[in-house]
Amino acid sequence: MKRRSFIKNLLLLSASFKVGISLARGEKISPKVSGNTFLWDGEAVKGVDNRVSLQSEIDRLSTLYTETGDIQKLVIPNGVYELSAIDFIHSISGRKYGKCCIVLKSGVHLIGNGVLKLMDRQYGENDFFRIIASQRQSDRLKDVAIDGISFDGNAKNNSKSKQASNVLLECDSDILIANVKSFDSNGMGIMVRGDKSDAAKNIIIKKCKVSNCKNIGIQVTHFNGLDIFDNVISNCDDNGIDIYGDNGDGHALPTGSNFSIHGNKVSNCLTGIFPETVSDGVIFGNEINDPASAGIQVNRIHNEPQNIKIYANIVSGGALFNKV
Repeated sequence: MKRRSFIKNLLLLSASFKVGISLARGEKISPKVSGNTFLWDGEAVKGVDNRVSLQSEIDRLSTLYTETGDIQKLVIPNGVYELSAIDFIHSISGRKYGKCCIVLKSGVHLIGNGVLKLMDRQYGENDFFRIIASQRQSDRLKDVAIDGISFDGNAKNNSKSKQASNVLLECDSDILIANVKSFDSNGMGIMVRGDKSDAAKNIIIKKCKVSNCKNIGIQVTHFNGLDIFDNVISNCDDNGIDIYGDNGDGHALPTGSNFSIHGNKVSNCLTGIFPETVSDGVIFGNEINDPASAGIQVNRIHNEPQNIKIYANIVSGGALFNKV
């Protein structure tokens, strides 16, 4: 296998480079003082549905956060906890938006080493689904973490749908996803979304392992302040890491800025790293093996990518770089 090293600095679309990331490698996500830590008493028994129990505890802890302003931590202990799916109902409009198992809420940190596994036959072909979801618009997430939890999408025992993801969070600010394993999804492994009119702020995704997804491994859209580092992504049918900030025709600048993607290992995906319509960021020190299309592709839709610095990445077994 021919090995090529992309070690010369490449400055794209600008003669100067500015980046305003204020994140310190993911170590600080919220100024708030941590509150209580609770141990969830789920049943790690095959065939037992834990959805109601887990959702009730998340609801209770989010209420505590609202009342006190303190982060509430919920420990998911070792074991495999099966979850069923129900209709996802928007909190403001009352409309249905696909299905989910759990709705995460602001101020709650899910920690531990348990596995949340989707039960068999929980959604239909091409359905919009996610194991863990969140509300939209004014109820988007803030002060949230998922640390150490695994998500099993149980793809082979559910219908084909590239809209069926393991983690899909609608976010406002201060989000940490760390040490998460997300695998066997018919859609994406991990997705974090801001809003094109109000970017999600201070998003950190670190030290996660994402594998065997029928769509993108890790995707983040519409953000201001993003750090994706030290993750391992493998065997995804679409891009390994994908970031996106298009605003639609008529907007000069993208809503996807101030980012760093570094120290990740991506293998056997369509494209290793795919920055699309984003600005003011760095992509460095990543290792990409056997991409079907290219190691790194800078793409645009309407808004122009600007001030992106790419250097010291290693690509093996595929094309090095594409720019569209």
